[in-house]
Amino acid sequence: MNFIQRLNCWLNADSIAIGNPAFVPAGVYAIESMIFYGLYAQLQPKLIFADNVLGVLNLVTTGQAQAGFVYNNDAVENPDVQVSFVVAEESHAPIIYPAAVIRSSQYRLASENFINFLRTEEAQQYFVEHGFNQIVFPKDCDDGCGSDCDDGWKVCVEIKGCLPKNLGKILGTLTK
Repeated sequence: MNFIQRLNCWLNADSIAIGNPAFVPAGVYAIESMIFYGLYAQLQPKLIFADNVLGVLNLVTTGQAQAGFVYNNDAVENPDVQVSFVVAEESHAPIIYPAAVIRSSQYRLASENFINFLRTEEAQQYFVEHGFNQIVFPKDCDDGCGSDCDDGWKVCVEIKGCLPKNLGKILGTLTK
């Protein structure tokens, strides 16, 4: 099936599940992508909102929705869906999962140890194997945990992206 055929599947779908954009970031990314491609007006009446990405997958796999926007790492773990297309990285805001250590936490040392673990090859490999791309350490984080901020947070790492070899993308899924 070529891109045009896959796109027609989405345009002809009766229902498309996305995370509720009021509180699910993936839903916001989905709407941004639809707007980017000029499809929002056509697809908006077909949208069904779920409470989270796993809810989107459930709507698709149970047939309550014919298609859905989810993160790749959620789709690759589910044998009941197939990727129909991947939206371009520039079609939505960057997807970033920040990690931080709270200065006043009773678990500060354990948190710092975990963030330092994220710098290892083992951690990098684990994330790639589970559908993420890579772990990116901000420039102000050279010692593994960065410097203390006035608000009590230490930004130590950002886990970027959801697609191997393609940072920060969401994809569509269709039932088999």
